[in-house]
Amino acid sequence: MPPALLESQLATLEPLAADEPGIVVDIGPDVVTVIATAVGQIRALAGAGQGIAQRADHECSGR
Repeated sequence: MPPALLESQLATLEPLAADEPGIVVDIGPDVVTVIATAVGQIRALAGAGQGIAQRADHECSGR
């Protein structure tokens, strides 16, 4: 995505509705911490169905 489009993309963001699951991840820490936080939150959100989190672990670790 061209950097020039970033402002317009951010301007159109809407908060999630009450019935839409989602997570918020602080991108300030190092990449490993950001990924670990995101995967942990996805696991918590997914509960027993951890297919997404397992795939994220696999893709991020290069396995």
